[in-house]
Amino acid sequence: MRIVEAPLGFEPGKDFTGMVNLSKILEGADGDPITLYRVTFEAGARTDWHAHQGLQVLYIESGECRLQKQGEPVQNVQAGNVVVIDADEKHWHGASSQGQMVHIAIGLYETTQWFGAVTDQEFSGED
Repeated sequence: MRIVEAPLGFEPGKDFTGMVNLSKILEGADGDPITLYRVTFEAGARTDWHAHQGLQVLYIESGECRLQKQGEPVQNVQAGNVVVIDADEKHWHGASSQGQMVHIAIGLYETTQWFGAVTDQEFSGED
């Protein structure tokens, strides 16, 4: 067993639209396959389109998570639910326009590739 000091902090809005507070709880180091983040999205804030090399699991802690996998309709996921995102799935996620959302993001062998901003039309499901 080992105890890792959590490097908590704010990262500015790179790869996001709107106000987002990204707190690193555990970032894979020394070959560790797991990353863990607590992310707070203000109303309407969201990630850019992206994909992870490995599996990602989102636990929706509070609020409503709005998300979309490329080629599929926008979905809304309520607090207390879990979303599993397979490796290499191009997707985005964020808060609904109605209020703040917080999720815990767990990544397994996660390297992220970013593809660009989610448009307001994509966010609203009008694309």
